This record gives sequence, C-alpha cells and structure tokens, in this order.
Amino acid sequence: MPGFKLPAIDQNDEDWGPTTVPEAFRDVPFMPYSKGDRLGRIADFSQQASQRGYQGRYRDREILPGMAVFNFEKGEEDEAFELVDTRVVTYSSSVDIRPEWRVLGDAVPFTSLHKMSSRGHVFATDELVATLMASPRSVYPWDMVVTRRGDLLFLDKRPGSSLDYVTNGETSPDPIPEDRKLLDGLQQLSAEATAVHAAFRAQAYRYRRWALGDIDLVVRCGVDGALGSTEGGAAAAAAPALLAVHAFNEFDPKWSGIDWRSKLENQRGAALATELKNNAAKVAKWTAAALMAGVDVIKLGYVTRASPKSSEAHLLLGTQSVKPADFAAQMNLSMDNAWGIVRALLELCYDTMEEDGTYLLVRDPNKPQLRLYAVPTEASRAKAEAKKEAAEAEAPEAAAAPETPEEE
Repeated sequence: MPGFKLPAIDQNDEDWGPTTVPEAFRDVPFMPYSKGDRLGRIADFSQQASQRGYQGRYRDREILPGMAVFNFEKGEEDEAFELVDTRVVTYSSSVDIRPEWRVLGDAVPFTSLHKMSSRGHVFATDELVATLMASPRSVYPWDMVVTRRGDLLFLDKRPGSSLDYVTNGETSPDPIPEDRKLLDGLQQLSAEATAVHAAFRAQAYRYRRWALGDIDLVVRCGVDGALGSTEGGAAAAAAPALLAVHAFNEFDPKWSGIDWRSKLENQRGAALATELKNNAAKVAKWTAAALMAGVDVIKLGYVTRASPKSSEAHLLLGTQSVKPADFAAQMNLSMDNAWGIVRALLELCYDTMEEDGTYLLVRDPNKPQLRLYAVPTEASRAKAEAKKEAAEAEAPEAAAAPETPEEE
C-alpha cells in the first residue's frame, strides 16, 4: 500500500496565521482580510446548491481598506500604469568603499538604535545631527566623516557628499530611479530640490550645547529669519519669533497624485500629507533641526515647475506655517528617541575608535543599517603601497631563481 507522510506543521504561538511565507508565494499579491471576517468570506470558494439563496450575503467587500484595488476594471490609463508593481529599486553607495578600509564592529541595524545604552565632547552641525536622528526613516545612501582627536569627536561631510543635497521623493511608494539620463532621475531631482531650497531661504547660525550623559554635544544650528510683531506696545517689545524656512518642490503632478496648481488652495492638508508620505526622512530632518535650533515657527513653501518638461524655472504657489512641536507630533517624531539614536551612535564611535584618526559612517544603499569604517591615513596608505610594491618586486626574482638540485 502507498504510504502517507504527515507534513510538518508550524505552530504560531504569538500571532494568527502562518509563521513563514513559502518561496513560491513570496511577493505575490493577496486578497486582504481581517481576523474578524466570517469564514465564508475567506475560504468559501464554491457554493452548494442549497446556498445559492445567500449569494448576496458576502457582497459588502468594500468595508475593509485596500479592497477597492482588487475590483479593478481596465480603462483608459497611462501606458506606464500597472495594477501591481513589485519592482525593487536599488541604489549605489554614496561613497566607493575601498578594500583597505577596515570595518569597525558589526553593522548597526536601525531597529536596534533605540535599544543601545559615553564620554567626551562632540562637535557637529544641526544638519548632521538631524540626519542621525532621522536615519531610521532614510532610504537613500549617505555617509559622514567622523574624526577623533583624543576625547573629541568631530562630525563633518565629505566634499561633494550626498548630504549636501536635498532629497525629493525619498520615501515614496513609487521609488525614483537612479538614472542620470532622465529629467526626473534621482540625482537630477536632488540637484533641483537643493537649488529651490537655497533660493527660498537665507541662514544665520546659533550654537547650542546638550549633555547626553557624560557626552557634551555642541551643535551649530541654523535659523532662517525672525518674525516681529506689527502691533505696538508690549507686543512690539517682545522678542521676535525665530523662523526656519523650507520648500517642497513639485516636479510631476501625476507622480504625486495631487496637482498643486488646482488643489493647493482648497486641499493644502492633502498636499502636506502627501509630502509627509513621500519625503518622511527629509521632513523629519527639518523638524528635528528646528527643534534643536529652538525656532518658534517653520515656514513651508510650495514650489512647482513653470513647465513639467524643464527643471530651470519655478513658481511659488503658496506658503504654510507650522509649529515644530505640533509638526513633530503629527509625523510621530519623538525627540526622546531621536536623542537616544544620537547618543547610541556616538557611544558606538567612542567604543570602536581605539585611536585617533579619520573614520567614515556609511548608510547602506540597500539595507536599513549603518557601518563604521576606519579610513587609512596618508602615512599608513603609503606604507601599505610600498609593502605591496616590494612584494611584487620579489615575486619575479623568486620565479627567475634556478632550482637547487637535491643531494642524493
């Protein structure tokens, strides 16, 4: 008789449903359902004759979010439209990792930053500290230089670093391709956003200090303006409100799903929500920097292209003012967690940098993790090259030397 072997069954003690996804079904779209649905709605693939009187029983299929996408009917759509798009966009590293660079410790996943438990003085700009705070939300690769001199740490940017540019569409569900030939490629949009952002704001600096345990952090914070009172009396004598000015720029209304020219006046909240979704990392950095600088108001500008086919000319459609603390709460940005991330990374630098020198903190281009590299100095690099040349010079001599016959 043919035998029957009972397949292995995995028990899920913590959740509801299968514990793993078979490789054959990975990245396959599925019909969403909730745990509270009737069994017939989930698993009744066929009906008996006695059940035909209840055909309308499970027709309320739109009560769950996400159901409408499965009731798709083909119509007049753009040629690039796809109902399900499972493309995975990969990005190149922000810096060329050389073989002689030594990795210090293990890679640091973003999920463990708030769990890490320090000493010295650290100097940085608000842009770099805000980048560390918003690193779990980032998608694009970046890197920053960390220099140690005794108990002093200096955070800085490389010349031409990706941190010099303002991103656009970094956290969008529809990723921006890294193609230098496209008008709306990653590098082109970053250069355009940087130019728009620089033209919209002017900056002054104030220096502030924080104590993170036994680490003293000195940060150069940017302030873009001050708003005085137009009223007389005591209101005019009060200190002016400090401003941080930033700009969103629209490059393609079809890509974002909302046309600012026609809907910004009446649907400004929808436009802001779209930017919070598509640029979560960038907006989190702006908000964290504003809170560090102690500004009272963030002024947001909405800038669009004069022509969708050209990235040269732009129009300012409107502005909006928000309070930094309220804006942080709206995007679920906790400054306690943000400062915890900064302290964890600074502690990592102190623990792994055993000697003075230059190091590089790199955000992985395709994985949510950070790596710390020890960059060789000029002296050690020259010494390694001389050693390599000496080894190459000895190799031909060893090959040309005659073999000594063995004595019997």
